[in-house]
Amino acid sequence: MKGLKEQIQKGTLGNLYLFYGVERFLVQLYEQRMRKGLLAPEEEMMNLDVMESPADADMIKSSAETLPFMAEKRLVIVKNSGAFEAKAGRFAALADWIANLPETTVLLWIETKVDQRGKLFKAVKKHGYVVEFTRQGERELAVWVRQEMRRQKIQIEGREIAYFLSLIGNDMVKIQEEMDKLSSYVKETGVVTKADIDAIVTPALENSIFKLTDCLGNQQPARAYRLYQELLASDQDEKYIFYMLIRQFRLLHKACLLQGSQPAVIAKELGIPTFAVSNYVSQSRRFGLERLRKLLTTLLDMDVSTKTGLMDAKEACSLLILQYANLQNG
Repeated sequence: MKGLKEQIQKGTLGNLYLFYGVERFLVQLYEQRMRKGLLAPEEEMMNLDVMESPADADMIKSSAETLPFMAEKRLVIVKNSGAFEAKAGRFAALADWIANLPETTVLLWIETKVDQRGKLFKAVKKHGYVVEFTRQGERELAVWVRQEMRRQKIQIEGREIAYFLSLIGNDMVKIQEEMDKLSSYVKETGVVTKADIDAIVTPALENSIFKLTDCLGNQQPARAYRLYQELLASDQDEKYIFYMLIRQFRLLHKACLLQGSQPAVIAKELGIPTFAVSNYVSQSRRFGLERLRKLLTTLLDMDVSTKTGLMDAKEACSLLILQYANLQNG
C-alpha cells in the first residue's frame, strides 16, 4: 500500500492494478485517489468506465482497448467480476491479453474473493500491481483517528482514542461513521471525553456481545439478560446474536488455551485487534477452561436444536443466560 501511495503522489501510476482485501474503506479511498490522480473532473465522462460484474472478458477488452478522448489516459475499473476466483473460466483468456494492455489505459480490478493460485492473478502480479487491503493495526488506527479528528479541529487524547476503538473495533468504515457523529457532538467544546464517547457512540455488536459474556463471567446473569433485551430492542437479528455468542465463547476458549503467549500471537490466532487481547484473556480467566468447555457443549446442543426446529434462536439465547446460574456452579 505504501508503494501505491507514493505512485499516486508522484504521478507515476502504472496501467494495471488489482485491489482486494477485507478493509473496504481503504479500497474505496485508493480507488478515489486513483481517479483524481489520473483524470480531471471534466475528463471522467468520456474516459472513465466503471464495470460492475461484467458478463464476459470481451466487455473488459472492448473498454480497455478504447482510446482516451482528449486526455492522456483512460481509466477502466472492473468491480466484483469473479475473474480471480477458483472457477472463472470465462475470464481465462485475459491472462495472456493483459501482457499487451494499451499504454493509454489504466485497468483497475476491485475484487472481494481472490485465488492467488489462478493464472490471471499471477499475470496481474507479473505485469502490474497487486494490493491487498488488510485490517489496520491498533497503532495505525490510533494515528488515523487523531489525524481525522484534528482535521475537523477536534482534540482527542490517546486514552480516549483507545477507549473509542475498543468499542468500535477495527472496521474503518464503522470508525469513520462514529467519528463523524462524535465530532458533531463535541463541536462546541472541541474536546472529546470518555463521557462524550459513551453518550453518542454506538458500540459494534461484537462489543455488546463481549459486555454480555463479561456479565456472565462476573456471575451477573440478570444484567446479561438485560443487555440481551437491549440488543433485541435495537433490532439486532436474534439468529445473528446467537451466532455471535457462539463465536465469542469459542474465542474465549481459544484465549484460555493461549494464555501465556505473546499478545501478537493471540491476536493473530483469534483474529482480533492487538488492543483487545488483554480483555479477552482477562475474560477467559474469569470463566476458566472447564466452564468454557461446558458452555461450548451447551451451545452446541442448542445450535443443533435451532437447526432442527426444536427451538428458535431467541429461545436459545434466553435459555443460555437463564441456565448460566447452574453452569457456573457445575
